[in-house]
Amino acid sequence: MKRTFVRLVKLAMPYKWWMLLAAFIGFLTVGAGVGLLMTSAYIIARAALHPSIAELQVAIVGVRFFGISRGFFRYIERLVSHEVAFKLLARFRIWFYTAVEPLAPARLMHYKSGDLLSRLVADVESLQNFYVRVLAPPLTALFVSGLMWLLFGMFSWIFSLLLLLFMAAAGIGVPVLTLFISRRYGRRLANLESDLSVLAVESVQGMADLLVFGRSETQLRRFAELNDRLVSVQRRLSLFHALHESFIALLMNSAVFMIFMYAIPYVSNGLLDGVYLSVLALGTMAAFEAVTPLPAAALHLQETLGAAQRLFEVIDAEPAAPPPKRSAPLPADYTIEFRHVAFAYEKEKPVLQ
Repeated sequence: MKRTFVRLVKLAMPYKWWMLLAAFIGFLTVGAGVGLLMTSAYIIARAALHPSIAELQVAIVGVRFFGISRGFFRYIERLVSHEVAFKLLARFRIWFYTAVEPLAPARLMHYKSGDLLSRLVADVESLQNFYVRVLAPPLTALFVSGLMWLLFGMFSWIFSLLLLLFMAAAGIGVPVLTLFISRRYGRRLANLESDLSVLAVESVQGMADLLVFGRSETQLRRFAELNDRLVSVQRRLSLFHALHESFIALLMNSAVFMIFMYAIPYVSNGLLDGVYLSVLALGTMAAFEAVTPLPAAALHLQETLGAAQRLFEVIDAEPAAPPPKRSAPLPADYTIEFRHVAFAYEKEKPVLQ
């Protein structure tokens, strides 16, 4: 799996600056959300004390700025990240076709047409998630973690440490647990989708024979059974997705509770203004937006690596005939004549004599 991941990263490296730009804009989006909730919490808590409106002017401007910029950054982030995804998808398609073309027909005889079609379409299509849902979320979470360390450190390094510990549990612990539980399902999902595609192509191509020999109902039952197995795997993956979202919510609420437990003594001793309790609470909740996609990224990583392995299985074969080292000069006469020609695939009987 590690080797497969490294090979995918190398294929994506020509667009590294685009990917970093999209991740940075995603960080600005989450950062604007953090600023919006923290400034809103400050205004609500401070307004309860009936201060002068002048004391709230800066926070009011901050709410307007963060509210508008969040929508703007979200739109730009979607625009750039999907542009990167489509560029990578085009690169993956060209790469696979360029690699598989010299293998035809000798090295592709062992694959069924439906299996090749599934690899060429479905597996390559699934690689478009490699950046948007696998690489980008960890980068954004890393940037946001640095931001929250600085923001909460303005109050106390204990708050920063507590927040980062719970964010690490949600961003590292939960994805690792998700991978451990669901590691075999990503590969099974890719294989079942391929088998279903093969069966569909064979059913269409052999429809006349199935009808003549009365085997159409049997073929339909095979198709239904395979589809049920596919749906079962998809249902289990959806269950894991729901479970890790529950774990993230539990860790987020636990982080808010622990920060309250440490912040209340600060307020009691006059070391912290009580207004900032709500700021810390909502800031903690906003920060978890960055780590929420990480368990799902682990699931998509399993699916993407499974699809990539199936592609590498095809293209890693050596061509039956090596490509010419140099181009031959153009002939003066274009007449083509064959003498004593024979051809066979590996050790099989000659197909041409």
